[in-house]
Amino acid sequence: MSYKFWLMLYNSLFPPLFLLLDGHAQLLLQQIQTSVTKEQYKIARMDCKISGLKNFKSAVIHWYRQISGRAPERILFISESEPSIDQPSNKNKFHCEKDPDKQISTLTANYVTHNDTATYYCAHR
Repeated sequence: MSYKFWLMLYNSLFPPLFLLLDGHAQLLLQQIQTSVTKEQYKIARMDCKISGLKNFKSAVIHWYRQISGRAPERILFISESEPSIDQPSNKNKFHCEKDPDKQISTLTANYVTHNDTATYYCAHR
């Protein structure tokens, strides 16, 4: 059985998300895939391309998920080192990496089940 994992930083109804940093530079967060569908117990990967950062390597990238009918919750964040997982129960479920050359952050969900069906977001602060 396959499950759909929605990765949505913006959708077709709205333009890409632009944020202002200190009122000077524009930051663009752009999804690579509009959705990810995986069979149960497989691995799902979701990419977020972030343009407009002067120092992507040290940038703090946050990943959130929103399960239908619930408020968004942060899963983890990553800066220059290993990601910091918010809930200890998610330690083996989620992982995150950053590719400074491509300015892409990748969230990995291990051994996906129907409980992982949600909208996933990345953010920068």
